[in-house]
Amino acid sequence: MDKDKLVKEINDFANNRMWITKKSRMNAESRYLSYDFHSLVILNLCSAILLITTILTAMRDNAFLTITNIILSILLLVASLIIACLKFKNQADDYKTSYIKIDALYMRCKALINKLELEEVSISEANNEFFAIMQQYNDILSTTNNHKTIDYLSTKQFAIQNDNSKTSNKRLSIKKYSFLILIVMCWLILLGLLGVSVWSYFNVKA
Repeated sequence: MDKDKLVKEINDFANNRMWITKKSRMNAESRYLSYDFHSLVILNLCSAILLITTILTAMRDNAFLTITNIILSILLLVASLIIACLKFKNQADDYKTSYIKIDALYMRCKALINKLELEEVSISEANNEFFAIMQQYNDILSTTNNHKTIDYLSTKQFAIQNDNSKTSNKRLSIKKYSFLILIVMCWLILLGLLGVSVWSYFNVKA
């Protein structure tokens, strides 16, 4: 293999594989941190509403408030168990560790290309180094969960502006809005329960 061909192969691997994987995992980290934040906010909101309805129930015996307390208690328990099992923060940390390691390999590839162009390393040595980098890259992928399609589409949207990316943008928007809609629905349900509970306290006889 001649020098130019090896340089092109290393460059293609670094830009088309490593950089895309690194950026996608950065997107995944950001997404899971967002999940973690919103889940904590919703749990705290649910706890606050449960506290308010409990106080209202203690002040006035009301069947609706009692039922609301039971529903909120069940929702809080189920949501807490689900969120604890999903481990959003831990997954975000895993993705961060992954893309930091990949970035280090990416920089090694760029340094190797520079050495080849300056003829500071032989083609044989560079080829061996490149093979070692690819092995380490594969090891990183095998020890962490893969990112989701939405993370890859975010990377493609960031990196490429062409006709193909327009289709990806539509898919990306749908995925992003579906999460926002879910969050808004949770807020509306909880705030609706609070509003109806307060209304019941002042308008429904015990």
